[in-house]
Amino acid sequence: MMRLAIFLVALLLQQTPRASIEGAVVYLSSGEPATGAEVELTAVEGGRVISRTAKVSASGTFSFQGLPPGHGYQIVARGPSFRPTAFGQRSAKDPWTSIDLTQGQRLTDVRITVQGITQIAGRVLERSGKIVAGASVLILKPVYIEDRRELQIAAATVTNIVGEYRFSGLPSGRYYIRVNPPNDTAVAPLFFDPGLFDRNSSSTRRNSVSNTPEGSPTTYYPGVNIESAKPIWIADGQVITGLDTVVTTARTGRVRGTVIEGSPPRRILTSEILLIPVDRSPDSSFTRSFSSIDGTFDIRAVQPGTYYLDAVATDQKLAGRMQVEVRGGQTSTSDVRVSTVKDILGKMTIEGLSSGLPNLSGFSVTLTPNLSGPIAREPNQRKIAFPSVTTVVMPDGTFTLQRVLPGDYRVRVSPASGGYIKSVRFGGGEVIESGLRIDERTERSLEIIMGTDTGSLDGRVLNEKGQVVQAARVVLVPETRQRRDLYLAVATSPTGRFQMSGIAPGRYSVFAWGSTPPGAWFDPDFLEHYKGTPAAVEVSPQSAEY
Repeated sequence: MMRLAIFLVALLLQQTPRASIEGAVVYLSSGEPATGAEVELTAVEGGRVISRTAKVSASGTFSFQGLPPGHGYQIVARGPSFRPTAFGQRSAKDPWTSIDLTQGQRLTDVRITVQGITQIAGRVLERSGKIVAGASVLILKPVYIEDRRELQIAAATVTNIVGEYRFSGLPSGRYYIRVNPPNDTAVAPLFFDPGLFDRNSSSTRRNSVSNTPEGSPTTYYPGVNIESAKPIWIADGQVITGLDTVVTTARTGRVRGTVIEGSPPRRILTSEILLIPVDRSPDSSFTRSFSSIDGTFDIRAVQPGTYYLDAVATDQKLAGRMQVEVRGGQTSTSDVRVSTVKDILGKMTIEGLSSGLPNLSGFSVTLTPNLSGPIAREPNQRKIAFPSVTTVVMPDGTFTLQRVLPGDYRVRVSPASGGYIKSVRFGGGEVIESGLRIDERTERSLEIIMGTDTGSLDGRVLNEKGQVVQAARVVLVPETRQRRDLYLAVATSPTGRFQMSGIAPGRYSVFAWGSTPPGAWFDPDFLEHYKGTPAAVEVSPQSAEY
């Protein structure tokens, strides 16, 4: 009888329904299967740890069968091309999710997303092909602040004795490479961030610098300035080599002179001087600054090139601008003539409406400095201030922008809902795309025409399986990319639909992303990566596109 009872208990245990777990391991960025990986299932049963392993198939799937019911199951995926990742984690720092199984439960679609171990490698060379050892190499990640690309440091290293560098373990995405070649310690800051040197150095330190030292300026892969830097897109587990950056050596120049006003000329004793490269954003690291207390200025170690030389009196009532050419090993002596900062008179009209109608007092006009180029900025680095100028529009459409300093500007109108800026004319010329340039000789008026013949666009976002995508970001990008006021971005509804209204007539590209940093669509490098994916539409006046 005892043997029969034991046999019956064993038989009952064998017949108890077992649970199972099925799932997949995929890369986070691409969704591709993590082939060659291994999955480990662990749990505590009867006071001891049990462990089972399973291989991931070519399609990325795995399966555990015949599991007893229990609490606190953990699943960890491991592989040669990614970091160990537990179910529920998106990164190594995230908490993992435990799994509870009931008797006979069949758990499916357990998805583990992993981040591949990436590698980026290359060399730093001179134009002659000579290797550069000891160069500082920075990996920069783009972020978007006020719809503008700023490059922030993600990783750093130094080239070895054969000029090589290597980065491992970067998350997938887009990066830029910056190289600070080795320079003499006394002048090194003048070759990788001269603007910061100017703002943080005493007059004694600035004057201690030789007039036109020689050195190697900061360079971006593959050997260009920041505006032409080539992005590197890297996917999970990808290895990219051969990213060689060529650096140059050049002798700098010197710019000195006085700030004068009137006839006969007299010195303006206190003023702020800016030396701005014409081919870079005014707030770039290579914009030089100098505070004059005796009417003179002396800016040393200036990279060769063409610059705007701006002078603004301390009270900002006098200002002037001129263009200078800086040549290596030479001193450029320039007197900047300043004059009274002028007001700009303007007129706003709405196309198709008679003069004086409607009342336009609800509008405001702003001139914003044209700071659209990419910049690299250290954390907490103080910026040069380039203020905007704003005014309200009178009922008859006239307005006055007071004391506009020399510089390059773009026009913004608020509110613009229900309409758009159709034309901006400055001194009789159309400047809606190029923006307007103000100098001390400006005696021109500003004319703004608002259009109301807008169209609309309705649509739906589907994935590659034909399924609707909710909360996707849909962005309308104008054919004229400089017209930032014409970009539109909306999110899709739970049914995948989107609606846009108030669209200026013209040709557009429609992009859709599951997720993307706000403002990234203003970045040409970002859009270039997706150039094969947008839909082209043409919006006609007062029409609805579907």
